Amino acid sequence: MVQSYLKHGPTEAFGLVCSASSSSYYDGKLAYVPALEDVLVWDVKKGQMVAMWHETGHRAEVTCITRSPQKDTFAVGYADGSVRLWSASTGSVITTFNGHKKSITALTFDEAGARLASGSQDTDIILWDVVAEAGIFRLRGHRDQITAARFIKAMSSTVPSTSTNVAPGFLLTSSKDTFMKLWDLSTQHCVQTVVAHRSEIWTLDVNPEQKLVFTGSGEGEMKAWRLDHEAMASGLQESETGEDCSSTFLPGDRQIAVGTKNGEILVYDIASSSLVDTIQAHTATIWSMHVRADGQALVTGSADKDVKFWEFEQKAADSDNPHSARLLSLVHVRTLKMTDDVLSVRYSPNGKLLAVSLLDSTVKVFYQDTLKFFLSLYGHKLPVLSMDISADSKLIVTCSSDKNVKIWGLDFGDCHKSIFAHDESVMQVAFEKNDIREGEGKQTHYFWTVGKDKMLKYWDGDKFELIQKLEGHHGEVWALAVSNQGKFVVTGSHDKSVRVWEKLDEPLFLEEERERELEMLYETGIADNLNREDAAIGSGVEGAPAGPAGAEATGVTKQTAETLMAGERIMEALELADGEIAAFREYEEAKTKGGLSEQVAPPPKNQVLAAYDLEPEEYVLKVVERVTGTALYDALLVLPFGKVVSLMQYLNHWAQKEWNIILTSRIIFFLLKTHHHQIVTNRVMRTALIPLRKHLREALRKQKDILNYNLAALRYIKRQSDAQLTAEFFEKEMDEEAVRERIADGKKRKRVSIKA
Repeated sequence: MVQSYLKHGPTEAFGLVCSASSSSYYDGKLAYVPALEDVLVWDVKKGQMVAMWHETGHRAEVTCITRSPQKDTFAVGYADGSVRLWSASTGSVITTFNGHKKSITALTFDEAGARLASGSQDTDIILWDVVAEAGIFRLRGHRDQITAARFIKAMSSTVPSTSTNVAPGFLLTSSKDTFMKLWDLSTQHCVQTVVAHRSEIWTLDVNPEQKLVFTGSGEGEMKAWRLDHEAMASGLQESETGEDCSSTFLPGDRQIAVGTKNGEILVYDIASSSLVDTIQAHTATIWSMHVRADGQALVTGSADKDVKFWEFEQKAADSDNPHSARLLSLVHVRTLKMTDDVLSVRYSPNGKLLAVSLLDSTVKVFYQDTLKFFLSLYGHKLPVLSMDISADSKLIVTCSSDKNVKIWGLDFGDCHKSIFAHDESVMQVAFEKNDIREGEGKQTHYFWTVGKDKMLKYWDGDKFELIQKLEGHHGEVWALAVSNQGKFVVTGSHDKSVRVWEKLDEPLFLEEERERELEMLYETGIADNLNREDAAIGSGVEGAPAGPAGAEATGVTKQTAETLMAGERIMEALELADGEIAAFREYEEAKTKGGLSEQVAPPPKNQVLAAYDLEPEEYVLKVVERVTGTALYDALLVLPFGKVVSLMQYLNHWAQKEWNIILTSRIIFFLLKTHHHQIVTNRVMRTALIPLRKHLREALRKQKDILNYNLAALRYIKRQSDAQLTAEFFEKEMDEEAVRERIADGKKRKRVSIKA
């Protein structure tokens, strides 16, 4: 019978008002702040959280937040290089842009909110069309992380660009490479580079008149520049208690003891949140403390090489009133001297043994009552940072800075297994408590580990198997606690968050878990291979943005698992439709040649097409329409050239039927740019493009006529509205007789005509 386990999943994260990984935005009432992978909206006056922007399944940390001039739209950048547009009113994602390979560090909208510029740690700047939900082009030239970007209006009445994809104007960017660059968006080139500071440029802004540019650097200097870069305007010179290292609940769960870096034990009352006792227990850092299983004693281990034992006694909270509430206090009873710094101490659940971890990478085991030496566990190459003993007191598991976890038997001190557990130091380990395997009545030896690689892992200590790997933290995970019933796990991280992981009712099978990890690794490998900067993309066309790795402007492409799947769905739809059309064509040819009688039925329709009641051309269109606008171009790059030829036939049919002309035009122009040389040298494609050109031109002409008609109607409505408003202004409080008198006197008012 296959062994099954219960899967764990995240339920909530708390302990955060905001995180320091990103900039924030304040509109005078609400503050929009990062909270790891989420964005929190706070009412500053009330001190209340009014909204949380969270996308299920997305784990990347927020690194940048900015607001659009359209007020309701926010752009949020993430550590995985993605940019999401959020609606503030609904708290939902409008669209997602994928183009950067590293964390987003700068975001800015243009004056109309129609274009968005994003800068990243990968040194690239990408210009996005917010309306079309697509990337326009990528700018390359900086040598380090982009720190700021600002749109600049055209400085003179130059001739606007004829490109339909690029709006005129300029973009000003700064970077940690100390350079400030001015980009001409119409030509997609850097027109000027200025060495602005001697150190990193961290901030950049433009005054409302767009005449001055202000930059600030890490050297504490701010500079103001004329926007025409003729000369520099000016240069301005800008001018504890101990750390908590360990803690534990005291018996009764009403008080908590905290060990500090200066050797003190602080006892807090939880109900009143007050400090009730301070004990100078050690002369150096208290790295570990543990309460004995019977709740009668406490042991502490310190860097002063002492292990001290404490007993609990009750005392009145108010010494003057003996009838006041009773609180626990600590009484020192004995000390065990060690040869090296003590990093961790742990009682066995049966109360017979005491394990002590030392800086010399060994673990000493003593009898608890007599403190007589029992076992020495050695094998780790670096000090043991944490350890735990199983509920049946038969196993002890240790974790170390050498990235290994070792499982030992407490009978003879033999090492049962050494596991390479994490990619970085393993910070803490803990057994799951009171977990009896159903049907066997046997105590399990499942345990948890956390490490500096930001991972939480779940292990089977009997079979030495990794059960589950949980991701969620954005920093080193330093602390771990398992509930007494094993129903949930709590972790604390350097990202300043506390996360809760609950046990679910969903069964988990190791084979499925390993297959899922392999699939993710495979998909990541494919995406990384396709995203290589030296990878060829189509055959290109002269003047197109896509170019070599050293080019200043390139195409905006980034393959993800979503775009790969979208490309595969398009290929499957093309194969299905081609097969259906080929079968029907063979039937018609055989029927024309007389090889088939009139009574022979046509071939049966494909089950998928019959279920949706669609023709092959309609089915391919429906599949392509389901691909999001941001992933469409990347999905089309997945298609081999043979499928591109097939798709062109369907594009011709769509243009002839005038189905979704906007989408059809976008696909045609993209494919022509991407596969330009292959198309022009392919005779079959050249003949197929002639009817496509004819049908598309007719469809676009009709679309243009409709747009011109609508624009003319809008201009007429505007003129009528302006004329009515003008008339009301001049004729206010005037009756018909007054108007006639003014006309008779030759003072006829003049109507104002406004040309649209």
